[in-house]
Amino acid sequence: MPLFAVHISDGVLAWPWLIGGFAVAALLLAWGARRIADEEIPRIGLLTAGFFVASLIHVRLGPTSVHLLLNGLVGVVLGSRAVLAVAVGLFLQAFLLAHGGYTTLGVNCCIMAAPALLARPLYCHVLAAGRANSAAWREPTLAIGYVLHPIVAAGLSGMYAVAAVTGRPTGIDPAFRAGFFTGLVTVVLTAGLNAVILVVAGVEDWSIVAALVLAAHLPIAVIEGLVVGCTTSFLARERPELVSCIGK
Repeated sequence: MPLFAVHISDGVLAWPWLIGGFAVAALLLAWGARRIADEEIPRIGLLTAGFFVASLIHVRLGPTSVHLLLNGLVGVVLGSRAVLAVAVGLFLQAFLLAHGGYTTLGVNCCIMAAPALLARPLYCHVLAAGRANSAAWREPTLAIGYVLHPIVAAGLSGMYAVAAVTGRPTGIDPAFRAGFFTGLVTVVLTAGLNAVILVVAGVEDWSIVAALVLAAHLPIAVIEGLVVGCTTSFLARERPELVSCIGK
């Protein structure tokens, strides 16, 4: 059952991949820590705590359970510093909760941090595209064509359906829309990368498990999209500097 998480446990991967994971993670950490300012540390600590706590929020799926990831939210707020929060959070999860493994910390860090590093550019791109062409976002079919992903399309269609039923089909906050898209895509990318690593680097044939892991996280992707969307919408109103795309 631990294989159903996106934190790979000890004894699952071949040792060359474990070494490579630590090497790549070290490079990402060095890049993320460059020229870090003192005023950034409290923000990194707060997002690290949120990332760690997310692993305690489990959603039951059949005989096992999965949990929120929140690496998308971490990436939107922290940008290149996200890798620092992810690395510390993963270590605490392994040390305090036995979630994941020690030998796989490097690989798990890469799996979680890579999509997180893409989160802010993705969020800013979707936010800018929505503001520049709000009419297109008001049409679910055009939004689906823009996204070009069936899972994202289903989530957006449901979001627009709810808006239509409540009588506000065109009143969706751009920050919520961008956060929803970013949170959803980040989870899909994380679960997909995890599945690929299981298949190509496993000491056994984990193909079926990899497919189940990916499928189990598709509903989580929609839930996390809603969580990230609500959070970015709130931050855009109350603390816009945290999710501002200007100069970042």
